[in-house]
Order: sequence, then C-alpha cells, then structure tokens
Amino acid sequence: MHPDNNSQCWLHFIGVQYYSISEFVKEAEQIGISRAVSPQVLKKMNLGDFVVLAQKDGPSTKIFGYFRISVITGLTPEAISLLKEKNLIQRQSTLVPMKIKRGCGTYEIIGSYSITDPNVIMDTIKEMSSEMIGRVMIGGEFVSLSEVITGVKDYVLTDIPFRQGFRLFDYQGFQDAVHTSKNRKVKGQFYSAEKDQHYINLPIRGELLEIQNYQLN
Repeated sequence: MHPDNNSQCWLHFIGVQYYSISEFVKEAEQIGISRAVSPQVLKKMNLGDFVVLAQKDGPSTKIFGYFRISVITGLTPEAISLLKEKNLIQRQSTLVPMKIKRGCGTYEIIGSYSITDPNVIMDTIKEMSSEMIGRVMIGGEFVSLSEVITGVKDYVLTDIPFRQGFRLFDYQGFQDAVHTSKNRKVKGQFYSAEKDQHYINLPIRGELLEIQNYQLN
C-alpha cells in the first residue's frame, strides 16, 4: 500500500552523519526501520500514517522511500502496564534480551506485543504525559520510491530544506509533481495540514516492542 489522498503523511530526514542512503536501506531491509520521535509529535500520529524518507545532499534533498507506521518501540514500563490493563496489547513473546545495533544507536528488545486496536491505543497514548511516554520510536517496513512511482530509479531530487524531526507532507502533490517533471527533479515544499479523523487504511498488524538500555550514538 502507498500514500493516497486519505492518508496522513510525514516527511523525515535521515542524518548523513549516521547513514548513506544505501546503508540505511540495507539496515532497513535487514531489521526494519526505527526512528526516534518526540512524545509531542507521536500524539499527532496514527498507526497507518506514512513517513516519507529524505536525505540532504548539498543544496538538494533526495527523497528515496517511505514506511508505514506499524511499530511503536520504547514506551516506558508504566505506559506498557496501562496499555495491558486496557487490553490494548497482547504479549507475543518474552525474550532473552536481543541487542539491536543501528547506525544511530543501540537497544535491547525484551518483549513484543500485538496491538489489538490501532485507534484506541493511539487515543490512549495521546492522553499520556510526555514523561510517561518516554524515549519512543516508530517504525515499519521500508518501501523504495522506485516501487511506487514509475520512472524513478533510486530517488527524486527536490529543493526541500533540511528539518529535524517530522513535518506533515503532501505526498499526492509531490507524486503529481514527479509525474510532470521531465528530469525527476521537482520544486516545492509540499506542506500539508493535519487531518482530524482516524483512517480506514490502518495496518493489519500493529506491534509494540519493549526495550531496555537504549543509547543513541
């Protein structure tokens, strides 16, 4: 599935100090994507939202793929306990700590849970304090732009300026601009407004990962 007019989309930059695009894609294909997000931004997101991936390259920005938010990683033990009490997550496994090493940091997975109701769990998270949410990450499976936009090989060049974190992104407008561009280089910032409603295009399977010893590089 790819973003459409009914989807809420975000733009997120991958730091050149941690990855090249090829290194990021290789890691994503091996162990999935996991990106740190502030509690304040997480509260504006929904499971099933799309995150478009970009990287700064000199005066230009390369947009090279996206993922669909289906995994939440790193909620505090207090937050996980509350979600258990509300029957919003079900334990899938108890793990001997499995260390995950990424270009931007390391952590150990100590438990995984299936998410029983994507809408209600996000409503519950939105009511939590930032302290209760903690140092959280979002993730999903990587999709290359070349898989969904005809004629794109590895990336599309844009003039979008670098920005840390996440901002809402008009993927449909971006895609239309790519289709009308002769050289696959597009201009425009592709800002989008926040959508108020929940979405029917939610992931079939959502997952929550419990971790410890989270350290950024």
